[in-house]
Amino acid sequence: MRRIFGINCACDPTEFFTMLSPQRVDTVLLKIRAREAGRHLGNVYSTTRGHENMRVILTLPKLSGPKFGNPALLSWLDYSIHFLCILTMLPWLLIFYNTFIFICPPFFDTVTASIMRLFKMKVVIVVTDAWVEQAKSSLEMAGKKMTSLTRFKLGVGRAFEIFAAKSANEIFVVSKFLFDLNRGWSDKVFFIPNGADVGNIEQLPQKRMFDRPTIVYLGGFEQWRGVDLLVDAYKLVRDKTRAKLLLIGGGPDLERVKKYAGDHPGIKFTGYLKHDEAISYVKGADVAVMPARDCLAARTVSSIKCFEYIACETPAIVTDSGEHAYWTKKYNTGIVVKDTPEAIADGILRLLNNKNLYEATKENCRNHKWDVDFKRTRKIYVKKLQEQAS
Repeated sequence: MRRIFGINCACDPTEFFTMLSPQRVDTVLLKIRAREAGRHLGNVYSTTRGHENMRVILTLPKLSGPKFGNPALLSWLDYSIHFLCILTMLPWLLIFYNTFIFICPPFFDTVTASIMRLFKMKVVIVVTDAWVEQAKSSLEMAGKKMTSLTRFKLGVGRAFEIFAAKSANEIFVVSKFLFDLNRGWSDKVFFIPNGADVGNIEQLPQKRMFDRPTIVYLGGFEQWRGVDLLVDAYKLVRDKTRAKLLLIGGGPDLERVKKYAGDHPGIKFTGYLKHDEAISYVKGADVAVMPARDCLAARTVSSIKCFEYIACETPAIVTDSGEHAYWTKKYNTGIVVKDTPEAIADGILRLLNNKNLYEATKENCRNHKWDVDFKRTRKIYVKKLQEQAS
């Protein structure tokens, strides 16, 4: 009998399952496709590795795709389809499993989780994003006025989140923002920071796109991530450093940033790359940047890129706009600056022009990379799940 079952949203990392080896975890995968440029919200940069202990037994229908790629803005029809798919499986699930891990926005599975709790099943919820807050921030940044219907939908989503939190045996969250948010609803909340797959990153080769100093960004292209701020900063430092700017990733803001950058000869857009290839270029770069704007969306997340930059031993410039700044300060693996082009440019110049500072920062990355390995940062999660399944 398989005792652990997972329900996973495709935009969330599946290492929450694979790291539970040797226990077998069967999963149902929910896929979401965003409207912007047909972008698939998958594990493009996930640290997930293929492990025999995880088996995807069913992929649910792709949902129509929310605005801004945010599940909190899905249609009621999408919610209904997802719920009916899981409800149909409930008799089988209740017979063969006793522990359920939900790695979806909590409002997706509030009713399902509650039913399982009625049957004395163990329910674990992993919260990776503050979807309601991010929806509000996305609408604000896009200059969209929140309609009464949207406000009502987000209010229902928040109510479902609270109900799910109160019904779960345990809740695991990946950011301090989420911890503070959820501990008001439950006394069974555990903070497990994001991390990097350091062991895998160690084995990857360094790759260089250019024979000049390279400034790299790896991640999504949403407005709150501030890639346009990095473009402006690069233009301020290019003549002083002869550096090139490498932008890896994609998303709803990609085309706008491309137009904003123009045909600048020093800027290279790669689009999406396979995770290992992208990481190899980060390892081969001289400076990595996280230019997120100081906004609600940035402060709700604990970006995996901060940890991957450390694991790549690449000194970083990060804006003081979220938890990535906390980890950079804690391990002294980069410079924390304000979210302006001038401040980002100044940080880049300080690292590239001060050899002693650069080498000391790089050494700190080397010394602390195993501290940010996701198996270590999420040790309490594995321990609790092993207890649940015993």
